[in-house]
Amino acid sequence: MLTIASRDIVKTPSYITSPKEITFVEDAKKHIIKSVVFPYELYEQLREKIEDRR
Repeated sequence: MLTIASRDIVKTPSYITSPKEITFVEDAKKHIIKSVVFPYELYEQLREKIEDRR
């Protein structure tokens, strides 16, 4: 798992456009996790579990 600051997305957009691992996006000033990005392949595996929780 990788944790990046929101400003790093501008420098390296591949963190978001083609993630290779689970990525946490952290607010640079408050140091609070604001978003989570994960590969689509992982989503395919977890989709049923996510939908069952609704």
